[in-house]
Amino acid sequence: MKRLLNGMGKLVAFLALAVLMVTLSITIKGMRGDTTRITQVFQSPIETPTRPHKPTPMTPPATIHPKPSPPIGTATLPPLLPSRTLTPSTIPTRRATVTPPVSSTPITLPTVQGPLPPGSKVVYGEVDGAKGNTVIWLVSVQNPKLRKMLAAITHRAGYGIQGAVSPNENKIAYLVIPPDVNEKEARTMGGQLWVMNSDGTDARMIADRAGYLAMWTPDSDALVFGRLVALESPKSPEIPFRTELYLARTSGGDLRLLLADETAYGLQPLGWSADGLLFYYARITLSGQWELWGVNSLSGATQILTSFPNDYLIQSATLSPDGTRVLLKTLKERQYGLIVLGVNGQGQRTVLSGATGDQPIHQYAATWSPDAMSLLVHIPPQSGQVAHLEQIDLQTGQRHTVPTTPVSDDEFFIPRSWSPDGEWLVVLEFPRTQSQVYLMRAAGGAMAQIPLAQSSNWVTMLGWIDSRK
Repeated sequence: MKRLLNGMGKLVAFLALAVLMVTLSITIKGMRGDTTRITQVFQSPIETPTRPHKPTPMTPPATIHPKPSPPIGTATLPPLLPSRTLTPSTIPTRRATVTPPVSSTPITLPTVQGPLPPGSKVVYGEVDGAKGNTVIWLVSVQNPKLRKMLAAITHRAGYGIQGAVSPNENKIAYLVIPPDVNEKEARTMGGQLWVMNSDGTDARMIADRAGYLAMWTPDSDALVFGRLVALESPKSPEIPFRTELYLARTSGGDLRLLLADETAYGLQPLGWSADGLLFYYARITLSGQWELWGVNSLSGATQILTSFPNDYLIQSATLSPDGTRVLLKTLKERQYGLIVLGVNGQGQRTVLSGATGDQPIHQYAATWSPDAMSLLVHIPPQSGQVAHLEQIDLQTGQRHTVPTTPVSDDEFFIPRSWSPDGEWLVVLEFPRTQSQVYLMRAAGGAMAQIPLAQSSNWVTMLGWIDSRK
């Protein structure tokens, strides 16, 4: 864990790809507590700038994204391109172990029997990377010491899990590296995608070799995940792999191949359109141009929606919860910025710009509000000011500071997740972003640390259960 924390400042969002083995290694390593960067267990927004003279292939982390907000409208889209007949790749099956909660490692912190107190709750994993164990908890935001164990999962030592609560909050999906695979398989073959009920019952595997993505469909009936496959005769030596996106029903059955791309220099899945029909992804061409594409979840037809601004080095793209806008983190002339634009390319707006520096504390980090009307942003320290959190209203442009517990000059809080009801936040404290994770009101104030049985464990956020549950 110490080696992991020492490497947190070196997170690289986009890594150069020379051969497929390196690509897959990096992809799966995102689930591991490695020694050179933050494990992607946290989807940390901290990034190191990529070199502007050459685009680097995007290898999205093994991450499961939070649930989308209900659809609010239908975007106007260009015509679909014809769909193609796709053949899924053949893969071997491996097994992971889901241990009943009663057999998990003893936890010394208080727990409760039966229902938790009323109010919002967080689902998170407590990972013991050294032993290869993760306990999934349901915790009360009113009192984080009151938590209920949902499952104990055994996985390969040194790796963690990813997960997300379904939009209807009835199920939890998670991605795990099996405990009995060797290191080469762990780094090259991806993980297993499992689903269980939100009370921890009926855990079952629905897909293997899920390399870097799992997103719930808006109806909570299926998950989309990605996979990289080696090419025997690549069209370009710079792209020795094919990126595949699959749809896996939680009820089981055959996987459905949605997309196979052999010409993109990089691919980053983003999420769903407002009407729940298109699955969006960012596609990076060999020339370095970022494009927003959509694949029709019914027909498999693809379409290009817009090209992102090409006068910036784009570091990341995040779809809004309502599926209508994209948040871009950019770099231009050594200055970082945050840009918001519609999925149709219209309404481009620079929200913030001017942050400089190679250290995470000197870069912006942001997350969408659940209603997509504002952003919660880490604001780097400026002359006479310390680093702080701000909520920025995207309609009015108004900004206000979100009060937090005071920390030292070299520490700061990173926004991680906003509760669906808009009342609560999960924030990470740098430099120990994996172990020091806090719950707080969205308006600011008192902060309560998410409990860990031992300080060497770390937290992986899976999602929220609202007050009606």
